[in-house]
Amino acid sequence: MTMLYDPLVILEHSVEPIGWTATRFALILSHHGLGHHEWLGQWQLA
Repeated sequence: MTMLYDPLVILEHSVEPIGWTATRFALILSHHGLGHHEWLGQWQLA
């Protein structure tokens, strides 16, 4: 999970817990700075 790509420094602070149910897993190659992402594969989770 990518939270942020930015040179800006954000001070540490508390946040509410997050959660979700994942139904699949994907492997993605990010060509950083090019706006292109290549899906290498995806798999369903039980």
